[in-house]
Amino acid sequence: MNYSKPSASKWLWSLGLFVLASAAAFAQSVSGKVTDAATGEALPGVSVTVKGTAGGAVTDGAGMYKISADNGATLVFSTIGYRTKAVAVAGSSLNVSLAEDVAQLEEAVVIGYGTVKKKDLTGSSASVSSEDFNQGAIASPVALIQGKAAGVQVSTTNGEPGSGVSVRVRGGTSISSSNEPLYVIDGMPVQVGSTMGGGEYESGGSTKSALNRLNPADIESITVLKDASATAIYGARGANGVVLITTKQGRAGKMNVDYAYRYGVANVSKKLDLLSSDEYKAAVSQYGLSNVLGSASTDWQDEIFQQGSTSSHDISINGGTNKSNYRFSLGYYDEQGVVLSSGTQRVTSRMNMNQSTLDGMLNLGMNMAVALIDDDLSPYTQTGGYTGGLFTNMMKMNPTEPVYNADGSYREFTFAIRNPVQAALEIDDVARSNSIQINGFADLDLNRYVAGLTGRMNIGYERYNTIRKTYLPRATPYGQADNGIAAQKFGENASKVLESYLNYNKDLLGNPLTLMAGYSWQQLDFEGFGARAKQFVTDNYSYNNLDGGGLAELGDKYSFRGRSRLISFFGRANYDIAGKYILTASVRRDGSSKFGADNKWGVFPSAAFAW
Repeated sequence: MNYSKPSASKWLWSLGLFVLASAAAFAQSVSGKVTDAATGEALPGVSVTVKGTAGGAVTDGAGMYKISADNGATLVFSTIGYRTKAVAVAGSSLNVSLAEDVAQLEEAVVIGYGTVKKKDLTGSSASVSSEDFNQGAIASPVALIQGKAAGVQVSTTNGEPGSGVSVRVRGGTSISSSNEPLYVIDGMPVQVGSTMGGGEYESGGSTKSALNRLNPADIESITVLKDASATAIYGARGANGVVLITTKQGRAGKMNVDYAYRYGVANVSKKLDLLSSDEYKAAVSQYGLSNVLGSASTDWQDEIFQQGSTSSHDISINGGTNKSNYRFSLGYYDEQGVVLSSGTQRVTSRMNMNQSTLDGMLNLGMNMAVALIDDDLSPYTQTGGYTGGLFTNMMKMNPTEPVYNADGSYREFTFAIRNPVQAALEIDDVARSNSIQINGFADLDLNRYVAGLTGRMNIGYERYNTIRKTYLPRATPYGQADNGIAAQKFGENASKVLESYLNYNKDLLGNPLTLMAGYSWQQLDFEGFGARAKQFVTDNYSYNNLDGGGLAELGDKYSFRGRSRLISFFGRANYDIAGKYILTASVRRDGSSKFGADNKWGVFPSAAFAW
């Protein structure tokens, strides 16, 4: 790996400040008004961005905006229902008129329990289709929309391969509860809690996102419901927003085979500015501590960091007729992290099928997906208690000491500092996750019996389990005091869902009225166990011989099991007056075993108006 000398870093830093200062000098404040091209009326809520940068603004209630942009830069104006317009900056004032996009207004937008035309949408939502997804080999599906949806913050907990992904909708936070939104895949609410993380005796690798079991290549669109009007139909679970994920379906026509391969590399963009061996010697010598100096010149960051890589292979087969279609996919994803001994591998498979029968009155479908994920965990945190983890020890290391002794054994240090290379290469810490998701649905068109009446039923089953195995060898500083430490823990979640609802469309006073009413039942079963042992006579069996350890201590074994249920009734009404004024009201009544004893039921209403 390349090593940046301090002098070069300072030079680059100075150059960076010069460039930033130059950019600021040429930037100017640009303001103006955005109006409707046909009526001349002001357009509030229009997104104004500087093309190629992260800079942006939104027009106020009077259609006014103000943004900082260089002369000659391009401003992009966009909002739902209007054609996007790009205009070059040629002064400090820029007024823009947008033309209505009739085709876009007629596009269907996925919402809770159905779809609506964009022009009939009252709640706040952001929808991103596969054409606009972030590209490359991506582990987590929500990373596809990172930076693509206004008001939606997507970030990873750390840089570890397959690490947990945090999604915050409009900055929602909670002190004691989860801040994650509800995820709904093809109409089925799913459990996406993180896999098991580290602990006192595990190597401390971070938790992983259970959502990684979904292959990003199988996703057609992602819609985020953001405000109370849009999320209230999901009740208590929609408090932090709702993410609706729609997977790709088969298309009518001859069988079509698609294959895609993606590859990428990753490096640590900036290393810590630590002392070199010469600088360390000079600093230590000032205090008369030359006895702590060695003869080596070790860049411990170079020893821990490596070039990471990501690769993915995806193949899909789809086809069908006007009455039936299918899509089958198989995917493989491999990521090697920028830190020693960190990586993740994933194999996924999905089959989506649809069949229309009874002259179109009944449409049946089934979506089935399986995934297998193997994680190689690096001791990032917690290992060794107060002595810290991999990075902490890396920063503490003496650069005049070598990684290995002359005989090839690892260099040992004081109890408070542990050889990070030895920790990364010798601690055995792996996790394996398996999941299966089956979702069947039936769409019923009853127009021939009752005009405007349709119905849908969803039945879903999901099982997800993870086992984590860890061994700290006897010869390592981490396991030496206990003659080796082994641990295993297992957890499993199983979810069953039954939902049914009816839609009724009718004209009321010459204006379209849409009514929806439904019922939902969901049961979650969860269980797990864990055990650890110490005092081993050999390292040969790693974590596979807990009985070979000495007498277990209190708390070294545990198990748990539980169940929760949710029963809900929900409804929504949408009234379009003269194609100009739109009223929407929804209500959901949730009964949950998680609620308090005296408050088993909760009601979650909402109302919205759009013009």
